[in-house]
Amino acid sequence: MRTRVVIVLSLFSGRRRAGDIQEFFGKEPAPDGAVWAFVALDVAVDPVAGDLLDVTVAGAWLARARGGLVGGLVGGPPCETWTRARGWDDGGPRPLRSLEHSWGLPGLRPRELEQVRAGNALLAVALLLFWAVVARGGAALLEHPAEPPEVHGPSIWRPDVVGRLRRLPVVQLLTVDQGPLGAASRKPTGLLAARLPGLAGRLAALAEPGWTSGGYVAHGRGEDGRFRTAALKEYPPRLCKGVAGELAQALRGRRCQGDVSDAEDGVGEAALGAVAAPPAGDAAMGDDFAGKPLPFGAIRWDRLAGRAPAGA
Repeated sequence: MRTRVVIVLSLFSGRRRAGDIQEFFGKEPAPDGAVWAFVALDVAVDPVAGDLLDVTVAGAWLARARGGLVGGLVGGPPCETWTRARGWDDGGPRPLRSLEHSWGLPGLRPRELEQVRAGNALLAVALLLFWAVVARGGAALLEHPAEPPEVHGPSIWRPDVVGRLRRLPVVQLLTVDQGPLGAASRKPTGLLAARLPGLAGRLAALAEPGWTSGGYVAHGRGEDGRFRTAALKEYPPRLCKGVAGELAQALRGRRCQGDVSDAEDGVGEAALGAVAAPPAGDAAMGDDFAGKPLPFGAIRWDRLAGRAPAGA
């Protein structure tokens, strides 16, 4: 009997460490007749093969995902240019985005411009891969800071960024606090989950009842001169355990590896294309930002419906 390989991508996984998603996922039983292949994509793991700003690397994985070879995906695109910590008058870095200018404020310095362009490109890669995996019946999760309470604050969860993905019947946007799951501060977090119906309950069961932050300040610099947000970049183990367990359970219960032409629940490429069809005048994602397009060119919602980016 031929053994199936179920590929799970972990985007922007960071360094390997005890209690990360990969460790917990490796303890989960694979589907009958299959083995897991957990692929961590991050320059901290491999500076070449993990570089998702490289069109060759990102395009190869997008082609595999669109071909139905990727069963699951989890990842948190870099948030350093989106974070609320930039809005505090405490000596920290200044804001680079706003609600009106989600893809970058006018008048950025050259280094800030490169930061924003890299952030835009990596978010686009994550969205393309998320879309491709979901279109072929897979399960996927994207993590990013929760939508801020300030009405003018930038967020990928605002309608102009990923609002349409939230209209899919298999997708839900959860807001969880990482503090009760082991983080040093409350850290409200958005989780865009596709075909992971039990994730909220699983994380709630792992949360510490009555948790308090102990007064940790999650912005500015600490006594050591480092930004306090640095301590919050890695997911706490209980969050990793919950995500790994729910993702594994979803993949054990679905036929979504390699031999599927469309999703079993009807949310496949055709349905995704209907949701993605841009209305007249819809702005492109990062289209020719500051005169310099993203590495893939303009990432439009019609591209997310299933067309490979230029160079893929």
